[in-house]
Amino acid sequence: MARGISHSARAFGAVLASCAFAGLVAQAQDAPPTAPVVLEEGREVQRSHSASDRYLYPADTTDDETYLLRIEQSNLDLIVTVQDPSGEQATYDSPLSRDGSETIVLGPAARGRYRVEVHSDEHTGARGGHTVSLRRLTPSVDQSEVTAWRWMSDAGAANARRNEHGWEIATLAYARAAGLWSEVGRPAAEADALF
Repeated sequence: MARGISHSARAFGAVLASCAFAGLVAQAQDAPPTAPVVLEEGREVQRSHSASDRYLYPADTTDDETYLLRIEQSNLDLIVTVQDPSGEQATYDSPLSRDGSETIVLGPAARGRYRVEVHSDEHTGARGGHTVSLRRLTPSVDQSEVTAWRWMSDAGAANARRNEHGWEIATLAYARAAGLWSEVGRPAAEADALF
C-alpha cells in the first residue's frame, strides 16, 4: 500500500511540475514587448536577454530607397515579425538557428513606419541576445546585391512557414541568392546562403 501511495504521489508531482512548466511557457509567449526603440539608419542596437523577452522596433522609411534590416542572433534562435505601413505582416526565421542573422528587405513599395518584433519560441530558459541594424541599400549598392538580399529575405519568410512547401521555396531562394553572391564576388554571403 505504501508503495502505491508513493508511486501515485510521484506521478501527481510530475503532473503538477508539467502543468507549472506549461504555464510558464504560455506566460513567456504572451509576454508584452519591452519599450519600443526606434531604429535609425546606420545605428546598431544591442540587447542581451532571455528566450522569453520580446522586443519592438519601429523603423521609418520616408524615401524611395530600399533598406536592409539585419538581426544578428547570439545564442538564441530568434523569429522576426514585420508589419509594413499598409498593415501587411510577414514572419522571418532562417534555418541558421542560434547563430547567423535574419535579413529582411524593407521598401521601397511601402513607405512609412514598419513595426519590427523580435522574439524567440525556445523553451530552454537560454540566455543570449541580438544586434539589430537598419542600412540603406539603394542607390549605393549594386542591383544584383539588392536582388540577392531580396532572395535571402524571401527565403527566411518561406522557411518560417515550417512546412514542406515553405522549405522547398526557401531552398530555391537561397540557391538563387548564392548564385548572385558568387557573381558579385561575395564569398561569405554565398556561404551563408548555401549553408
